[in-house]
Amino acid sequence: MKSDRRKIRVLQIAGGLRDNVNGKPVVGGTVSFLYNYYSKMNRERIHFDFLAIRNQCFEQYRVDFEKMGSTLFALGIEVGGLKRFAAIIRQLSSFIRDKNYDAVHINMGAFFPVLACAIAAKKAGINNIIVHSHSAGINSTIKRIAIDVSSPLLTLYADQYCACSLEAAKNLFSRGVIRKKKYKIIKNAIDVEGLAFNKNTREIVRAKLDFRNDFVIGHVGRFVEVKNHAFLIDFFSHFKERVPSSKLLLVGDGELEQRMKDRVYDLGLDHDVVFLGYQNDPRKFYQAMDLLVMPSYVEGFPIVALEAQASGLPCYLSSNITREVVITERCWSFALDDGPNNLAETVSHNLESFSTRKDTSQCVIEAGFDIKQNLEALESLYYV
Repeated sequence: MKSDRRKIRVLQIAGGLRDNVNGKPVVGGTVSFLYNYYSKMNRERIHFDFLAIRNQCFEQYRVDFEKMGSTLFALGIEVGGLKRFAAIIRQLSSFIRDKNYDAVHINMGAFFPVLACAIAAKKAGINNIIVHSHSAGINSTIKRIAIDVSSPLLTLYADQYCACSLEAAKNLFSRGVIRKKKYKIIKNAIDVEGLAFNKNTREIVRAKLDFRNDFVIGHVGRFVEVKNHAFLIDFFSHFKERVPSSKLLLVGDGELEQRMKDRVYDLGLDHDVVFLGYQNDPRKFYQAMDLLVMPSYVEGFPIVALEAQASGLPCYLSSNITREVVITERCWSFALDDGPNNLAETVSHNLESFSTRKDTSQCVIEAGFDIKQNLEALESLYYV
């Protein structure tokens, strides 16, 4: 670590590669991760600016980031494929040369944009290039093979590697990096304060949503393929046959939202499924839920699952989600291959175990996932 205490200037890069939805940029967990950490940092020592390759995915935090002295940039690169690869190298290297950054921190799950960013940063003379993997899997076999073959190239340009979990590290980094343990785990930690179960908040939120004596199943996440909302809606359809006084609460937006609304309508569930859209503060909605269900195909390390457990909410997570995120005794895994009807049967038989809420926020702290416990690990990446 450097002995001087001059302010370190860091450029944080994210993709923003998805199309805007209803004119609004799609925001994922990576952006929330960066906000959660930076809001707790000593900003007299470390300064962040934020850049999106395409759409301005940091927009939801613009006011907060600008109050912290940060600037938001977006390259607006619309092309794809090899043209995108070349455009990132050309435009990003030119952008960085005009700035005075000590480090470039790349936060994306798509390998080739990550590689292009690392090449651009190296061309611009950056000596501390950090690659951060936040995603645990690729659905396409062809893409998986291409990444496995190409991943050693990243070692020519990256200086440090970090990931939210071992599975996320394996997703992006070469076998040599994994075998030699050249990466660091930076936990997707959360600010536990304010998340503990609060009966008063629960009653207020449920009243606003007109949930009386309903059993409320919830989900927080973007409407994208990897989140597997189709399974979730089919599961709820089967569950409601067994528990008529139930509702499904969906928080988030994304390109598949309208398709899922159509699916709900076709199943005759339009009065029982609530689409809340994007919410600036989704944390309060955990209080209104009785159960969180996450049927994701893959996840790096879902912050949502941590926040839900900190609020005392029982959770059912797909077995494709890393087991590292299971903290409390009321967080269970299920296999997607068993189907939505089987999950509905299991959950309906366990209703009694969901009848009480406990304060489990301390469990998350004791497991080492409070953000205050992890700040030093992230800050150490910049003082090298």
